Amino acid sequence: GMAVRRTAGVQLNLFSMPRFHHSHDAAWGRHARLSLLCAALLAAGHGHAQSLPSATIVFAADGATLIDASGQRRPATRGMAVSSGDTVETGAGTLQLKMVDGGMVALQPGSVLRLDAYHLGQGGGAEGAKGFMSLLKGSLRTISGFIGKARPDDYRLDTPAGLIGIRGTEYTAALREGLTVNVIGGRIALCNDTGCTDVSRGMSAFAASRSAAPVVSKLVSA
Repeated sequence: GMAVRRTAGVQLNLFSMPRFHHSHDAAWGRHARLSLLCAALLAAGHGHAQSLPSATIVFAADGATLIDASGQRRPATRGMAVSSGDTVETGAGTLQLKMVDGGMVALQPGSVLRLDAYHLGQGGGAEGAKGFMSLLKGSLRTISGFIGKARPDDYRLDTPAGLIGIRGTEYTAALREGLTVNVIGGRIALCNDTGCTDVSRGMSAFAASRSAAPVVSKLVSA
């Protein structure tokens, strides 16, 4: 009864989530390919891909905060580098990250995301690359980059209600009385104590907690 209605409500809200700022969607693929090439060339030139920042802030509303691994807080502003171990808090506004592998993450107001380990492999490639993040609070929409496409184990988004793994994907994840994941493109695996559940494009999954089996339903479009 109630759980289903609540999930449906969340689906609607999430589906109408704002897309990426400045109509990123159109120029996005081209832009991502270009910056990927730059990142790879840069990494190859320096031979230390892991020292590249995990992400760059491309949009941040006033009140957003960047917290480094030692707990130091500073205002998050456009153009700022985000490293593995850093946490971003959106505050009352939105925040958008351009990941080192060409991925994009748009965080909604009231969200907290930690980049646990997000880096390219040696020489800027997929070999040895990692894309591990934790959504601690709130919701996000993301288009994955190349990390995880070759080896799905290299990418994961951890949340209090379960882990999200990808297969080349665009999805939204929201924490509100559990975890709701809506898959817009590609597919994901939602894994928790009950095992892994495949969620394909056009579907939604709701997990009330880490010990609750995800319930999969058709995505309700706005």
